[in-house]
Amino acid sequence: MNHFKKHYVITAKGSADLRASIIATVIQKLCVLLPLVVTMAMASMVLKGMQAEKLDIQRLLLITAVGVVAAVVMIVATRIQYRKTNIPTYHESERLRLSMADKISRLSMFYINRTNLSELAGTLMDDCAQSESILSGVVPELYSSIITVPLSFALLAIFDWRLSLEAFVFVPLSVLIQLATMKTQERLTEKQLVSKHEASDKLHEYIGGMQEIRANGLAINEKTQLYKALDGLRLSSLKVETMSGVFTAGADAFLQLGVGLVVYLAGTFISNGQMSLITAILFFASIYIVYRPASAALSLMPTLMYMQKSTERIRTLLAQPEHGGELETELTGFDICFEDVCFGYDERPVLEHLSFTAQQGCITALVGASGSGKSTIASLAAGFYTPGSGRITVGGQDISALKQECYWKYVSCVFQEVVLFNDTVYNNILIGNPDATREMVLEAARNACCDEFIERLPEGIDTVLAENGKSLSGGERQRISIARALLKNAPVIILDEATSCLDAENEYYIQKAISCLIKDKTAIIIAHRLRNIENADRIVVIENKAAEETGTHEELIEKQGVYKKLVDYQTSGGQWRCRN
Repeated sequence: MNHFKKHYVITAKGSADLRASIIATVIQKLCVLLPLVVTMAMASMVLKGMQAEKLDIQRLLLITAVGVVAAVVMIVATRIQYRKTNIPTYHESERLRLSMADKISRLSMFYINRTNLSELAGTLMDDCAQSESILSGVVPELYSSIITVPLSFALLAIFDWRLSLEAFVFVPLSVLIQLATMKTQERLTEKQLVSKHEASDKLHEYIGGMQEIRANGLAINEKTQLYKALDGLRLSSLKVETMSGVFTAGADAFLQLGVGLVVYLAGTFISNGQMSLITAILFFASIYIVYRPASAALSLMPTLMYMQKSTERIRTLLAQPEHGGELETELTGFDICFEDVCFGYDERPVLEHLSFTAQQGCITALVGASGSGKSTIASLAAGFYTPGSGRITVGGQDISALKQECYWKYVSCVFQEVVLFNDTVYNNILIGNPDATREMVLEAARNACCDEFIERLPEGIDTVLAENGKSLSGGERQRISIARALLKNAPVIILDEATSCLDAENEYYIQKAISCLIKDKTAIIIAHRLRNIENADRIVVIENKAAEETGTHEELIEKQGVYKKLVDYQTSGGQWRCRN
């Protein structure tokens, strides 16, 4: 049982079911062979009885009864094999997909951002499907063949050990031939996987970037690259199938040489009077039945190798360290303090020795040039990343020590890039608070000025949105995101340019809604329009990877520093004209 848990992603119950399935499959295959063995025994008895002119009826009836019992046992074993293979496998597959989805939700954003999304989706869907195939088909068949084939030859040895031994020798030799080619097949399979991910990436880029492709007249160029990637996948797949087929066919052909040698030796034994013709004929039929699982095992070996690669990728994903700590506690204070925080992406430092405090009940605005690290600070405050050094606390508790679900229930975020789901507007807002009533959702939608465009939708708030809300404008999508935050009503609010996609009229109403939203809460706001944060309780100017200046709008203007330059630059750049 431990063997199965070690090599496959499976629970203890799944391992027990798999073992029962293998045992049932072994019994089933042996019962398929038993009728021939019974027939051989009966034929041998009849021939001997005819020669002695006396037939042992009792023994004949006993052998017949054995055949009947074997048939009944085979039916029962087949039923057990199905119940212990297919149904438990579906439960294991469901459990595996759910545990992987849960694992992904707990992974570090570093890992998610570095990992190819096609590869991640492939692990969640394709590799799980491969794991399902392993447990439902490959493993029971292969393991049962390892047990069944030697036992079958042992049964045949009762009638003629010489032919049985000669035929059996070809089985391990053919397996060795297949094993000798597995490294080559493994390399080809890895290349095929790379080609598959490249083709998937290109296909997603081609479909997702169709607007940009058309706008820039790149259709021919992009189609050429897509066709090249798809052709690469075709060629690598052909190599895998061709080489696997050739090697497996070669090993199987060598296995079938055993049949030819059995025919030759049996003919010799018959001519020498050492074997009867009927025994030889029945032995030939039995050899074909015994070789069938051996031949199936040869074809399943490359499949198992390919599928075990899927299992390895699943294990790699499940072994990734989880983000966040293990502490679960009720927070009572919500001051967010950055204490000497250093952070970077890979080897590129973004923040160095950053320190500031966003106080509860106050608005803390982050300003700075593009790329200065404002959005990174917002992500750190939201608990999406862990600082490289230093620490970030909320109410005196280190965020990195808190269980992420424990912290995230206190935080609402509205980012520039809004993510909407292929669901109704109502359910997209309900994400903010799944326990909210319909009236609460409608109120949040009104406060976020969503009712204006909701009224135009075919089914109103119950209209199903296109993928990621593509049927809505940028401003409409942003307002749904704000409605979520209003509905959640969390004590910590993080707004990353929340009004950037709104027109002047809606911006006025949204600013009023945000004012209600952030009252008596810890609010961290990023704004490129500096006029939107003039009334902030504290403005933190990010420059040179740290907090260069802090203070109110008036204090920072008086300093004549970086903030004053940003204000002057934005004011002077507020108008533009076309030159002839």
